[in-house]
Amino acid sequence: TLVVITVPMDEPWKLEDDLHGWINIVDNHIKDLKISPEEMKDLKAGVETRFREFLQVEGSDGQSMPLPSGALTANLGVPIIVAVTKVDSMSKLQKENDFTEEHFEYIQWYLRHCLLPYGAGLLYTSPLHNSNTKLLLDYMSHVLMDKKFIGEPQVIDRDAVFVPIGWDNATKMELLNEGFTLKFSADKPYTEQICALPETRQKRVMKAEDDQLFLARMQAVLIEKQKVGSPATPHKVLEEEGKTTKTPPPSDSVLSNFFNSLLTKKPAGSSPSPPPAQNLMPPKKALAPQLTVLFPV
Repeated sequence: TLVVITVPMDEPWKLEDDLHGWINIVDNHIKDLKISPEEMKDLKAGVETRFREFLQVEGSDGQSMPLPSGALTANLGVPIIVAVTKVDSMSKLQKENDFTEEHFEYIQWYLRHCLLPYGAGLLYTSPLHNSNTKLLLDYMSHVLMDKKFIGEPQVIDRDAVFVPIGWDNATKMELLNEGFTLKFSADKPYTEQICALPETRQKRVMKAEDDQLFLARMQAVLIEKQKVGSPATPHKVLEEEGKTTKTPPPSDSVLSNFFNSLLTKKPAGSSPSPPPAQNLMPPKKALAPQLTVLFPV
């Protein structure tokens, strides 16, 4: 049995609720299974055995090493892997939410700190960039079916974090904690340090009005002004719409003709009618064909 919990990185201020919410669901489900104390003891022992795989590798004398401080204090009897998805959104968070590298280091520290009591592994993935997707499948096969696995822990590359089950401890996490400035602290609540921008600073999408609707509205204003008798100059109309113009206003008739020409649409596919021919020279007698060469001025 293996539990894989996925939480997205595109809204990191929700990571705390998402993570604890899913862990509570797993915990309640296991309790509803009514597993006997003897069987639950064996399940927890299996999780501890897998957790000690890295401890045995790191031990110099080959003897069983004690569990790190805080590890497996909330052993649920099932191995857990937390996959953080959409890590490609970190670049967007930097541009739109003023996130820095320290924000992402704190998020990594917080996730590792929360997962250590459960003995869970942590892995960042991005299907968009094909980052760690195969690693996740290989590691799941290793945990479920004991297949050979050669992946190495990775906590430096922010987009490819990989913390296998049993590798982490408080000493390794302290390396991240030591780099925090006064802005971040392990003693402050997560939501006070990782939060969304206020509504007033969030990027707003402005929807432009359709050109034909705008022109029709301007024409209606001009017609209304002409009925009243007051001069309907363009700068007055635009001032009523919250805009100003610095160019001198043309006459009302010219402006009305301009709006009418824009509002008149020709059917698609029809070719424009040629301009009327102009008789520039008086008629002359028929002459022999001539070659006329035009030079640009």
